Amino acid sequence: MVRDQTKHQEGGWRRRPGEEPASNASVYREGGVYTESDAVRAEDHHDEPNAQPADGSHYQKDRAHCCIRNAAGVGREVAEEDSVCLNERQNVIVVSMPSEDRARPYGCICKLRIGDREFEASAYRVAPDNTSKGLIRGISLDEKTADVVRSLVNHRNANVLHAKRMGNTTTVIILSDGYYVPRYVNYGGMVIRCTLYEKHIDMCYDCGRLGHRADVCPNPND
Repeated sequence: MVRDQTKHQEGGWRRRPGEEPASNASVYREGGVYTESDAVRAEDHHDEPNAQPADGSHYQKDRAHCCIRNAAGVGREVAEEDSVCLNERQNVIVVSMPSEDRARPYGCICKLRIGDREFEASAYRVAPDNTSKGLIRGISLDEKTADVVRSLVNHRNANVLHAKRMGNTTTVIILSDGYYVPRYVNYGGMVIRCTLYEKHIDMCYDCGRLGHRADVCPNPND
């Protein structure tokens, strides 16, 4: 996936309209399900719902919606308006719902119970199509998530919509509105350089396949 990294005339970065945005949103469109701004992507860190575990049990794909619904605490009738799509290549489950309020319970999922087994999972929101991502580095690990967001999402950074730390690192991903990523952002009064986020292809060091990381490998024994 190639991004246009042409510098903007004001000193920033601009992505060509019509190209895939520098986000995860355009990647997860398998099965006709589009992940929009109110979508949540849940990663199963061990097996996917239709995997064949060592105990011989087999989990059908049609049980995925039930498992996700139960984990989020959403009723059956309410969840009928939501869409669930399995991405078997990356061992993830994509959920799309029509409103912001409905996205919150899905975003709190930390475990999935499938049959009599329980798996750790993490859920996060997928960026909408009309956004771009940037990176800032050197943000202390002592800064809590709320502090990072508060320092970046304010009137000084008018186009910044959200910010999230990359795992347990000092790098923070910044989500900007539109196709423009500023070269500098204000962080709690400090002016910090911001670079364009480039999408990398994940490689699994367990099975040697492309498209997913080792911590979400669907075939760890291969």
